[in-house]
Amino acid sequence: AWRSFRKLHDSCTNEEGYIKMEPMKIRNVLIIAMLCVGTQAFGQFGLSAGASVLRPFGAQKTFVGGHLSGEYSLDDVQTYFGRVSIYPGISDQIVNLGGIQEISTGSIYPIDFTTKTNYTIISGGARYYLGDGYETGLAAYGGSTLNVLFNSVKAQYEEFDETKFILSEGFTRKSNVFGFGAGLQGGVKYGIIGLGTVYMDLGVDYLFALQASNQMANYSPYLSNILFQINVGFRKDIGGF
Repeated sequence: AWRSFRKLHDSCTNEEGYIKMEPMKIRNVLIIAMLCVGTQAFGQFGLSAGASVLRPFGAQKTFVGGHLSGEYSLDDVQTYFGRVSIYPGISDQIVNLGGIQEISTGSIYPIDFTTKTNYTIISGGARYYLGDGYETGLAAYGGSTLNVLFNSVKAQYEEFDETKFILSEGFTRKSNVFGFGAGLQGGVKYGIIGLGTVYMDLGVDYLFALQASNQMANYSPYLSNILFQINVGFRKDIGGF
């Protein structure tokens, strides 16, 4: 497993340690991985949607977004699930000092900019239910997760004449961030036959590999290796396999 992870990690990064972002390739890998998780199960299948809250460790702001997920039950005790959580960008009010270069002379001039950061997290793993079980009634659940994160840090520069100036070396409009991690999750749910299931869960994730496409990501105050998430939603079971 470790060799497979290292192979994937090395294929996605360049010699400087920055990620070689190939969005279509990364997306396809993630879709295949989630399908592989789904094909492990043969029981009840449920679709879920709801609201999500994310707080990166050390950040001064909380991200609010939403999630979609699918869950396959092996039986009333064990399930496999996959979830996509999307958190729209948050702008940072801290003003950073960048640089622009005059095209005709090569002279460097200072310029102010702020950053805007978003998060997209794809999670999957196994869950175990205690109490009334997966389908109906009141139950607690928990388990471990594997996570893939990708987000962007966008630089918002003050206006300048782009016919006369370009951004100086080391400054860009955007940085993409890609990470791998694992975490723990626990929650409670209540299901009613014929209606559906409401749930709430908490999770903490640790990203043990976090790579950026360039150094602009370093200016974001919202990137962290430790993430806390809260999810509230509704699940509807649509049949078995």
